[in-house]
Amino acid sequence: MEHSRLTLRVGFWAAVLATLGAIGFAIGIVLNIAVVPGPTWTGDIQAYARGYSSMAMAVTVAPSLVIVPAYVALVGSLYAVAPVAKKPIVLIALAFAAVYAAIVGTNYFLQLIAVRQNLVAGNTNGMALLIMPNNHSVFWTLEFLGYFWQGVAAGFLALALAHDRLQLWIRWLFAAVFVAGAIGIVDSILGVTSFTDPLMIAGTAPWLVAFPAATLLCAVYLRRLLRLSVS
Repeated sequence: MEHSRLTLRVGFWAAVLATLGAIGFAIGIVLNIAVVPGPTWTGDIQAYARGYSSMAMAVTVAPSLVIVPAYVALVGSLYAVAPVAKKPIVLIALAFAAVYAAIVGTNYFLQLIAVRQNLVAGNTNGMALLIMPNNHSVFWTLEFLGYFWQGVAAGFLALALAHDRLQLWIRWLFAAVFVAGAIGIVDSILGVTSFTDPLMIAGTAPWLVAFPAATLLCAVYLRRLLRLSVS
């Protein structure tokens, strides 16, 4: 089956950007720990605002925002190249990827714009329920929900990939992303808020490995199709 070279190029670069965004997010976590730590949440929004750091927020939020459109474009490209029999499954994945993008994109953009501008200006009204370090905030509720839908999209992609060894690797990595998202939603329901909690680690650690690995292999897969299209 011949595929549009433009579709393959868009999918390839989307996969690359999603991979770089996920790696950048992991680097941002390290930077938060070692170089640009933000203030801890003690329940006092005034104290938090005094120690607020835009850079500490941006090192994880900016790479995460890169993932949002890249993931949707990647899933859309995979839909375009999927066999006819698998297209309905990948279309479902695309729908859930769009839901993820709407939730998480809005969530992160609020951090970059509304939360940052208000805290820098010293306006703390209503900010306690939006800030990232408050593990009981609206931010974390939306975060868990958004990444759950990302995982559901990955789960449907996994169902559609099984043609060769490369696709099998992508399949199992996307399955791991689905499991990570499912664990995250369980964390939110149970009220798990500590990053040292084993259940939180069980959801976060697999994603940090499986998601960039899956998107990187998707880049390899789409690059391979692109080369075949010109041979």
